Amino acid sequence: MTSLYTWFIIVIGVLLQTTIVPFVQVGNARPDLLLMITVSVGLIFGRVAGASVGFFGGLVWDLLTAQIFGMHTLAKLITGYVAGSFEHKVFKDNSILPIVSIFLATFLHEVILYISAFMLEIRAPFLAMIGQTIAPSAVYNCLVVPFVYFGMYRIRELLWTEDRQSTEI
Repeated sequence: MTSLYTWFIIVIGVLLQTTIVPFVQVGNARPDLLLMITVSVGLIFGRVAGASVGFFGGLVWDLLTAQIFGMHTLAKLITGYVAGSFEHKVFKDNSILPIVSIFLATFLHEVILYISAFMLEIRAPFLAMIGQTIAPSAVYNCLVVPFVYFGMYRIRELLWTEDRQSTEI
């Protein structure tokens, strides 16, 4: 995956996350497009690509928000790496794959954020967060991710017409 393509999808994700997503929030549930992009890239292109998109997407998000710097960078990097670890173990055109993956990835991402905040002595009731924010956001992500994942999968098919080898060494 080229760096130009990587930056393009990160910029598009950040633009959509900051402009459109606040208007489609339902209660406390809000889709995380950068997380969906990170998980999709990881599943399609592998660990290195997933971690790279997660790192740079999280970094841009941390720079744009007034939250604790580095928490989203770390959470998205780890989540992208874990998702990319399954690149060789899944059928990429399976319609259930992105839904199950983003559901689990949302919980992983939020647990990493919670642990990071806990280590900085920021206390929050985790069980209440699961019921009020994390689970509804995970369900919302499941509804949106097929569009993101299969859109990226089709773009991959169009851009890489030569023999597709894994991006992993």
